[in-house]
Amino acid sequence: MKKIEEKQDFFKKLLIAWLGLFSVLLPLCFCFYTYDSAQIKITLFYIAACGAFFIWLSGLFFRRQTPFTKKNFYTFLPLIIYFLYIAFSYFFKPYRLARLDSFARIIFSGVLFCVVAFGLDKQNFKTLLKYFFISAWAVFIYGILQFLNLDFLPWKAFFDKRIFSTLANPNLLGSFAVFTAVLVFFSFLNKPRKSLIVLFVLAIINLIFTESKGAWLAFGISLFLGAFCCLYFFSDIYKKHKKKIFLLGLISCVLAICFAFNFSFKRSQSVSFRLSTWRASWDMVEASPLSGTGIGSFEIIYPAYKRPEIFYMEKLHNMQSQHAENYYLEQLATLGLIGFGLFLWVLFYVFKQILFKLKIFAKDDREKAFLLAGFALASFSVYIHNFVDVSIYFASTSFFLILFNGIIFNLAFGPFETLPLPQKQQSSDVFKAAAFLTLLFIGAVFIYIQIIFWKDFFIPSQLSFLALLYVLFFLAISCALLFLLIKILFKVRQIKEALLVLFTAGFFLLFWFQFMSNVYFSRATVLAENSRFEGLIYYTKALKYNPALPMLNYFRGLMFLNRFHLAKTRDKAIGDGKELSDDFKRALRDFTRVKNLAPNTALLNYNLGSLYLKYAPTREQEQREYFYFKAQENLEYALLLDPVDENIYFQLANIELARGNVKKAIYYVKEYLKGPSQLINAEYLKTHSENAKAKQVLKQLEASL
Repeated sequence: MKKIEEKQDFFKKLLIAWLGLFSVLLPLCFCFYTYDSAQIKITLFYIAACGAFFIWLSGLFFRRQTPFTKKNFYTFLPLIIYFLYIAFSYFFKPYRLARLDSFARIIFSGVLFCVVAFGLDKQNFKTLLKYFFISAWAVFIYGILQFLNLDFLPWKAFFDKRIFSTLANPNLLGSFAVFTAVLVFFSFLNKPRKSLIVLFVLAIINLIFTESKGAWLAFGISLFLGAFCCLYFFSDIYKKHKKKIFLLGLISCVLAICFAFNFSFKRSQSVSFRLSTWRASWDMVEASPLSGTGIGSFEIIYPAYKRPEIFYMEKLHNMQSQHAENYYLEQLATLGLIGFGLFLWVLFYVFKQILFKLKIFAKDDREKAFLLAGFALASFSVYIHNFVDVSIYFASTSFFLILFNGIIFNLAFGPFETLPLPQKQQSSDVFKAAAFLTLLFIGAVFIYIQIIFWKDFFIPSQLSFLALLYVLFFLAISCALLFLLIKILFKVRQIKEALLVLFTAGFFLLFWFQFMSNVYFSRATVLAENSRFEGLIYYTKALKYNPALPMLNYFRGLMFLNRFHLAKTRDKAIGDGKELSDDFKRALRDFTRVKNLAPNTALLNYNLGSLYLKYAPTREQEQREYFYFKAQENLEYALLLDPVDENIYFQLANIELARGNVKKAIYYVKEYLKGPSQLINAEYLKTHSENAKAKQVLKQLEASL
């Protein structure tokens, strides 16, 4: 009996350790140098959710229990309906493959939410808080080092004087600082400790130097609501200090809002950028108000609505807004009034129950009340911040938000009932055979992919200490996962439980492929930045392991466009099939795939037009007009999406010059000098009329008449 209890306790401890590990890893993995740390964090998020689900399910199997009861179904019903509508918006709206990553994240978020809501208890939540605070100490200390100009990583001063610590962006750090400060505040109320005061001060210092307007707004409102909680739910404790607490909350809120306004005036263009993005997003809402454009479709559809002034604010044409800078507006645009209404219903359903349980816990279980209030306001701070931000979509914020929401749901609606499953005994011989085959499969696959990856990765001339550290880090995680699978396999008792191990191993294998793709992508990008065309090989390898990432096709196509070898060859290492090919066909293949998935990207259409234009002079005279026509078609669509980029106008002028139509070439240059017709901002129009390059080109063209 004692052994059985220890094994049951093993799964609970393992689940907490697993979630705690990733609570530390996700904020800190930015230290590993890659081209896009967001991709690595997404991979870690998937591993965390999949592993947590596997551990929880293994524990249920071992205890012979199921949480899938009628009572639990009715409790989760609003969330289930909301998820089913999201699934509907994915399957019945266009661009499904391009939106697959967004839908996958929704699924894994739901899985992680259920694991936390069903699988943990009050003591576990207190343990998770310790992991959160360990992570916070590391993040905030590194933020202080950045402020002191002691940053030892390559992206030093990437945002000028604004700090971002290990979270890649000041707004992400701001969100992290706010919800940590809220958790520290309520933890201190529950059990005062000096270390919590120091951590709270560090959070405020980091928040100040992020200069994040939305984070300060969230911080002020959260503090005021925290003071309200103390006065309303814990009035018997703080009745002697009611006025002081109210004034402290009010003053803190006003000061925080003043900070937000100060940073708004300091960076007024950031405010203008958001206002312009919101206006364009509202145009999206009006175009499909009832059912929206589909979950994950914002970055695909939005470029068609993007306002010209945004290009002046960004001062770049290779930037693409992926979100609406307002979580609720994006919900409305992508899910429509139906989805947004369901979202508000879920919020109201949960909020009502939080208030109800807080009243009960404040009398019966003070510690639970502080936990619920702390996690609820920490979650609420993220939702407030995302009225003007997009941090909720990034793994380093969304992972914590999902944990918070799961904890809130557990405390507000739990404990959830579980029913016993019928006891079935398997013959030991059959089970041992299944266990042996499972272990054999996991070990063989793991060794095989390790050999392939390490053979590809270790090129002595390109090896760096950070790259080596990066691979060793993930190798350690892989070994830990394998050990975990083996240990759990010896604890379960039935064949279907062994098959669950096998199924989970398959998921981990899939995520390992995604990780390898991230590494190859990173290497390819470094080579591309140094104009080394060996990067084509690594883009192809990255696509092999993650074909669902069209960004890889785009960058590989761009490299083919720059290299532009027209000799017919066949090279499997760069993605060729059975037929001979040249760089025109290769680039066209990659650009076309991306355009089929996301047609509204100005830079993609510009590069596709440039590809046709570059290829046209290599053809016979009678064939050239077709390629000029295709070039013009793509460039004019790029111009519709981005009427600001001078290069699009010049390329259109080059097409007319190749046709011998100088007057039409002059027309395009004059159109650029005039500026977009939608603009009324004199300062922006001045950048067109006073463009020295455009004036020089116009002068040369007029002289040639």
